[in-house]
Amino acid sequence: MKNKVIKPFLFGLLLFIPPIILYFFIKWDPLIYKEDEVIPLSIYLLTIIYWVVFFQIYKFRERSKERTWQLAQFLSEKWTVEKREQERLKLTSNFLFMHELKDEYPELFEDAFLKLP
Repeated sequence: MKNKVIKPFLFGLLLFIPPIILYFFIKWDPLIYKEDEVIPLSIYLLTIIYWVVFFQIYKFRERSKERTWQLAQFLSEKWTVEKREQERLKLTSNFLFMHELKDEYPELFEDAFLKLP
């Protein structure tokens, strides 16, 4: 709930603070500001450039989060598949080893199976 309130507030600050800063920057800079020129147009143009850059960064962050999540899912699936494959190979090798032992020492296995409940 707290995050849902803070994000739009910060977003609003990010949209409205730069034009104010730009206005004072242009107003106090003697090389940029001249009394007979119109300042608001340059402020709006710089603000639009700022918004475009801000939204591009925001989109890039969202896409990178999504890609990170997809990569994490892929790696976890790959890891579980590899673990299953290792378990299957281990069981298969144990099974083959038992058959080799059974062929070499049949009396041990007969005794073992007779003792099973």
